[in-house]
Amino acid sequence: MASNTSKCWRARWLAVHLYLGLSVGMVMSVVGVTGSVMAFWQTYDAWLNPQLFTVAALEAGRAGPAPAELVAAAERALPANAKLTALYFPCWQRDRAVLTARYRLADASEHELYLDPNVGTLKGSRLVADSSAPWRAPALEVIVQLHQSLLLAAAGEHIVAVSALLAMVSLATGFWLWWPKPGKWRSALLLQPKASAQRRIYDLHKLNGAYAGLLVLLMVVTGVVMYEPEGLWIKALAGTLSPLQKPADDLRSASVPSGKPITAAEAVAIVDRLAPGGQFNWMHVPQQPDGVFEIVKVRSANGTGNQLKLMLDQYSGKELWRYDYSQASGGDKFLAWLYPLHAGYGLGLLGRLTVGLTGLALPILFATGLSRRLQKRRTNSHSDPASPPNQLGSSNT
Repeated sequence: MASNTSKCWRARWLAVHLYLGLSVGMVMSVVGVTGSVMAFWQTYDAWLNPQLFTVAALEAGRAGPAPAELVAAAERALPANAKLTALYFPCWQRDRAVLTARYRLADASEHELYLDPNVGTLKGSRLVADSSAPWRAPALEVIVQLHQSLLLAAAGEHIVAVSALLAMVSLATGFWLWWPKPGKWRSALLLQPKASAQRRIYDLHKLNGAYAGLLVLLMVVTGVVMYEPEGLWIKALAGTLSPLQKPADDLRSASVPSGKPITAAEAVAIVDRLAPGGQFNWMHVPQQPDGVFEIVKVRSANGTGNQLKLMLDQYSGKELWRYDYSQASGGDKFLAWLYPLHAGYGLGLLGRLTVGLTGLALPILFATGLSRRLQKRRTNSHSDPASPPNQLGSSNT
């Protein structure tokens, strides 16, 4: 009786694993392949566009422009009708050697211009996003948008996030189904010699999940946290570890009689005075009349630990909120490491290589699972109708 109950539950979990995997497998395959490319996408971009990303060597004993001077040069280089949205500073961990200024034009298209941080000269500019024609963007930018939203804007982000949540369940059930019985570990972790083609495909599916499954699960979990509302449960989990530092829900810039915001360069100079030292990483420029500047500096080699984030009033430059990693709670540090782990750069070159290889596990899992399912269907269609159908992965031998 106990054996029959166990088989019944196994069949149910097998069905969950199968149908979830097949239903979200294509989406997660796209996410996995594009994620593999994104582990080094800025490196590839620099190789393909050296005219934009190659910087001049600094003369001995000579320092480049100060961050505020460099940002001011970027603001002067903007087209007359452009709206600056973000700035990304040189960052060795992501192979970003130039200052990147992202801006939006009246037609809602997104562009970037690039400045040499050593001499402050403009390297060039290009279109990077056009919601009406996403294929117009550079190939690597298209790959980034495929990874994040399948080129479907906000709706695509929700599709990716929900698919990732379902993939977590499929991965978890896959581990439960694979878990070997006592004395079966060797066969569970090795390819079977002289196996049939069908068995070989099953082994590839099983071993790919066994060896890469935990890393895939880590990539999926750390990716989901970047989407809302799907990732809010992860942040809630972090909040149970310890209180989180977060800005007030009503954090806004207070308008002044003149109504004229400070420039991005002035905001950078203010942050340098309020928090001297470290290296600027990125900043978001307010887009609404009550929006705030969001500016991040890093004080460690890998750009993850000891991060400092300040939010400034866009009119007065007053500090409204500060996050300091060195004083962060356990929950804050947990959240701070999720994206560096997801992208790989938090663990240096080895981490990025691991992420690049892990992303390829998703299409392999989908392809071998689908192939195994089709094999079973062909076998069942030619078998005795009275005999019970086989199930995907039902064998542990």
